[in-house]
Amino acid sequence: MDVKGDMIKIEIDGWRKAKGFGRVIQEEFGQNISTAILTREVSQSADVTVGEKKEDELTGLPWEEVAVDLWMKQESMVTDFTPIWSAAGEAYVTNCSTCHTQPDVAHFSANGWVGMLDGMIAFVNFDTDTEALVLKYLQKHSSDYAEGHH
Repeated sequence: MDVKGDMIKIEIDGWRKAKGFGRVIQEEFGQNISTAILTREVSQSADVTVGEKKEDELTGLPWEEVAVDLWMKQESMVTDFTPIWSAAGEAYVTNCSTCHTQPDVAHFSANGWVGMLDGMIAFVNFDTDTEALVLKYLQKHSSDYAEGHH
């Protein structure tokens, strides 16, 4: 592990769509669960290692496996997601039950939650960070990750 002062070197790996600048790294092939958004300069630099390439059969879009080494503040690292998921789950329940009974988080797929939340976001009072956190919570607890659903 490389450490310089309060900074730590990390590797982010995942998949990106091989169109445009390829700035958004997704967790899994074919799933729109954002892990990182790179600057244009970094996304096109030699710092990004490109691996396997394949086409998403559902969309016809080409994807490529990528990895990039970056520096971040050590204090930004967490060892336990439980408090984060608890806060996101509470925000979902509190805000998304104002107008209707909210669906079980495992009712939709990870990609399905993108459109579902996008259609409802105008009716809640989320800032950009909370919206992103709740979406990631819904996606990581979706039918793609829950046992016994769809």
